[in-house]
Amino acid sequence: MMILFHILHLAIRKNMKYFLLLLTGLSCWIQQAQAYTCTLQTSMTTISTANITIARSTPIGTEIGNTSTAITPIYSCTNSDPKLTEQIFGVKAIGTYVMNVGDKRIYSTPIKGIGYAVEGYTYNCQTDVWSGWVGGGTNVDGNANNRGLCSIAGILPRQPITGMINIAYYKTNEVTGSGTVSPGVVAAFILRNNGSWQKESDVSVSSLTVTTIPCEVNQTVISVAMGDVEKKEFKGIGTWPDDSNTKKFDIPLTCNPDAKVNVQIDGDIQNANQGIINLTASNNNATGVGIQLLFNNTPLKLGAPFSTGTTTINGLYNIPLQARYYQTGNTVTAGEANATATFTITYN
Repeated sequence: MMILFHILHLAIRKNMKYFLLLLTGLSCWIQQAQAYTCTLQTSMTTISTANITIARSTPIGTEIGNTSTAITPIYSCTNSDPKLTEQIFGVKAIGTYVMNVGDKRIYSTPIKGIGYAVEGYTYNCQTDVWSGWVGGGTNVDGNANNRGLCSIAGILPRQPITGMINIAYYKTNEVTGSGTVSPGVVAAFILRNNGSWQKESDVSVSSLTVTTIPCEVNQTVISVAMGDVEKKEFKGIGTWPDDSNTKKFDIPLTCNPDAKVNVQIDGDIQNANQGIINLTASNNNATGVGIQLLFNNTPLKLGAPFSTGTTTINGLYNIPLQARYYQTGNTVTAGEANATATFTITYN
């Protein structure tokens, strides 16, 4: 019994010694891992963007808006033996990649034909300002969404580590939509210590409203030749010459599909409900007549928008109008009979 007890006691002592050695090794490892520290000073930055309006003819790849963070302290690091052997600071784009514009990767928004790119700046490298777009190159770890800005063997010399992110918006499709982009994270500041990524500092953009102007006016000045009309063609107030004297003309537009197009005609109005405008004053003016404007053979109401329909294709859209002389007075006298009006195009 005595011998057995002695052997058991020895085994316990050996196990205790081995356990203490493990503790000692763990203590040394913890001390080494904590030789440097990096604290995330700014976990989230939110920026706002001015609303964007896009013309239909804007080329694909055109920058249509941008917004930036302020210069912001992101990380604060300290270093002691054993020191960091490598530190890399950069930025990251967050989203769904759709195309490249030059050296920039473009990421989609929920609105058709609208995307964004991410650019980073840092003031913590050894000299001057370092900047770059997320474009697939200089990505540190093979992730095309990352962009390294500053890399050093050791710790970045200027602390805290500060940075700025620029978000630029681009047209990515021939036809663009309209709507509101909800707030969301689009980018982040990133830091890599000895090959290990640290917690990211996110950048969020507040809601953004995008408006696409779906049509363009192809001809801003439209001349309508009314021709000569005999006085005898007028039969009294509210009459007009033979329909052969009614002149057709178009307001030509180029539009995206599904645009609801409205027109408003303004001028020197004689009777808004009947679509009649007064003649332009001159030394040799005709009297007793005005010019009546019509849409689909019906007098159009002046000074108020009216619907011309909805476009169905991507291309030419003509608004068909008509003009004719209209008797407004008891007596018609001969003379010049010119008039001018302006038109305004709006969309729903």
